[in-house]
Amino acid sequence: MKHRYYIRLCNKNIPPNSKYATLSHVWGNVNFVQLLKSNLASFKEDIPMSSLTKTFQDAIKLALRFGFHYLWIDSLCIIQDNGDDWLKESALMASIYGGSSLNISATGAQNGNEGLFFERDLNSIRTVNLMTQVEGQKNCSGLNDSNGDNSRLAWVCVDGSMYGRACRESPLYQRAWTFQERFLSPRTLHFGNPQIIFECHTRIHYETFPETRPTNFEERGTVASKYHTFRRAWSIIVGNYSKSRLTISSDKLIALSGVAKHFANKYNVEYLAGIWRGHLPLALLWSVDDKNGTGSLPLRGPSWSWASRNGSIRYDRLYSFVTKPYDDRPSPWEANDFKILEVQVRTTPDLYGHCLCGTMRIECVSLLDGTETSGGLYPNRTSKTVHIGEGSFSINYYFDDWRDHKIYLLKIFSRKMMGNSKLSHQRSRNAQWGALSLLPQIAGVHNCEEGLIIAPVARKKGIFTRIGVYQAPGYSGTLQDFENMRNKGGLSLENELSLYQEVSGVNKAGDQMYIITLI
Repeated sequence: MKHRYYIRLCNKNIPPNSKYATLSHVWGNVNFVQLLKSNLASFKEDIPMSSLTKTFQDAIKLALRFGFHYLWIDSLCIIQDNGDDWLKESALMASIYGGSSLNISATGAQNGNEGLFFERDLNSIRTVNLMTQVEGQKNCSGLNDSNGDNSRLAWVCVDGSMYGRACRESPLYQRAWTFQERFLSPRTLHFGNPQIIFECHTRIHYETFPETRPTNFEERGTVASKYHTFRRAWSIIVGNYSKSRLTISSDKLIALSGVAKHFANKYNVEYLAGIWRGHLPLALLWSVDDKNGTGSLPLRGPSWSWASRNGSIRYDRLYSFVTKPYDDRPSPWEANDFKILEVQVRTTPDLYGHCLCGTMRIECVSLLDGTETSGGLYPNRTSKTVHIGEGSFSINYYFDDWRDHKIYLLKIFSRKMMGNSKLSHQRSRNAQWGALSLLPQIAGVHNCEEGLIIAPVARKKGIFTRIGVYQAPGYSGTLQDFENMRNKGGLSLENELSLYQEVSGVNKAGDQMYIITLI
C-alpha cells in the first residue's frame, strides 16, 4: 500500500527542544510550489506531497527516515510575495541553520526536478590499492622484503580533488544564499553527483573513506578551523562568497547576514556594510579579482565596501600584513598619514543586512593628483604609469571599474616588508627519493606605500568615491623616489582648499593633514 505523507506548515507553537532538519537547494529555472499569501491558510492544513518537487519529496522522506518530524525549507517557510516576512525571516538565518540538527544538501542538483539521488558508477568512488618496491631503502615505513634489502610500500590511490568535484564545483556552491547555510549548519549531508559526503565543523567523511578522510588529503578550506584568526577567516569568507551568484544583486549583504551575526556575537565587534571596524584601515584594501566583475550597482552600499562591487574579491591584504601566517603578531606598517575619524552606515532594520548608504570621514595627507587612461587586456589589474605634477611613476593599479577618471591617490600607510632579495641554492640529502632542491630566502627589506584610488564626486567639495587600490612602487623605482615625486607634485594651497572639506593639523612628520569624505 502506498505510504500517505501528511505535510503541513507549522506555526511557532512547536514543542520546545524539538529537533529539526533544514534543506539547502538550488531553485533553478523551473516552476515549483512556493508559500504565498494566497495559499498560506491551506498550507497550514495540508501540503500535497505530489505537488512538491522531487528534491523536496526526497528531503521529506529522508528527514522522516532519520527521525525528524520538522523540516525547514526556505521556499515553503517564508512567504515569498510578502516583503516584510521575507526581510524578517532572512534576518533569522543564523538561528535557523545554526539551530538545526542536520542540513540536507541537494548539492549535485541543478533544480528541484533532479532530487537528492543520482545514477552513478560506484567504481568512481572506490579506492585503488598499489604496492611499490623501493630499491636500496632498508627499514623504510612499509613492508620489508625477505632479505631486508628493499622495502615495499602500500599506497591507496584516490581522486585528490573529490571534495572539489562533489561540492565546490557543484551547482549548489555557485548560489550565494547557500554559502551561509553551509557555514552555519553544525552538520551537512551532501548529496552530490559523484558521492555522498558528510561534514561538520571538525570532521569530513566520504563514501570513499567512510570512517574519516586522510589527514594529508585536499583540505576542505573551512573557515571554522581553530588555526584561522578572525582576519584570515573573514578574508576567506569574502573571497569565497563573492565568487557565488545572486539573482537579486541587492541581496549581497542580506545573504551573508547570518555569518556576520555569528562573528559579531563571537568577537563582539561592530559591522559596517561587510567590513569590521576593528579591521580598519586594512579592510579597505580589497580589490576586484576578475575583469568581468567590475562596476558598482545601485543600492549596494558605500564604494569603500567590497559589497558594492560584483565579481570575485581579493581580500588577502586584510591579514597578510598582520598575520604571519595565522596569528596576530604586529607587522611593521604605519598609518601616520591616514586616520578614520568617523564611519556612518544606514541599513534596513537588520544591522547585518542591506546597507542603503555609508560615509567615511578621513584625515589624510595631501592627495596625489594623477591621470590614468584605461587600456590593455586587463585594464583593471596591471602596472601603470601615473602622472603626478610634471613627473610620472610606475604604480601597481587594481581598478574596481574601467571608466576613465580624474583620479587621486589616497595614502593609507607605508610599510617595511621582508623580500627575497637573494636566494641561496642548496640540496637536501634527507629526501627519501632523489635530491630535493631548496631555495631558502635570505631576507632583504624594501619599502612600499599602499592606498586607495579615489575620484571626486561632481559639485560636492571634499566628497570622493573609491575606484581602486594602488601599491607604490610598481615594477620599477623605489619608495623614496615616489615620496620625492610626491613632495614635488603637491597641489597648490589654492587647489587644496577647493579639493578638501577642511584643512586639519599636522602629523608627526610635520606634514599638513586634510579632511575628506568617502561615500
